[in-house]
Amino acid sequence: MAATSSEKKTAAEVVAMLDLQRHPDGGFILETFRDPSISLPKSALPPRYKVDRAVSNAIYFLLPAGEIVKLHRIPCAETWHYLHGGTSHAFQIEDDEMATRESMKALAPKAEAFINYLVPSD
Repeated sequence: MAATSSEKKTAAEVVAMLDLQRHPDGGFILETFRDPSISLPKSALPPRYKVDRAVSNAIYFLLPAGEIVKLHRIPCAETWHYLHGGTSHAFQIEDDEMATRESMKALAPKAEAFINYLVPSD
């Protein structure tokens, strides 16, 4: 059952409740799953990969209102699931120019939104 507006938690409460940790690029993160069955060593991956990679993992990520995430490269595709909050913008930069701007936002202010956004690899 979805929480009513009087039951919604603040960002600080969610960070504490889920034990989210500060992410170096901004926001808060918690890895909730990493597939232990297959891990690819950095040596077997293209040069853009800086660390060994699990084939599959899942995270919680929270970006409080007013905070930003530093621009960074994502070596592999990611799917983001927008669950709640204000408008969130994802910027993709190609060939050193602002190429596209995609937005994810709730369908209505009081509606629970579940919007997926695919971030392609760099």
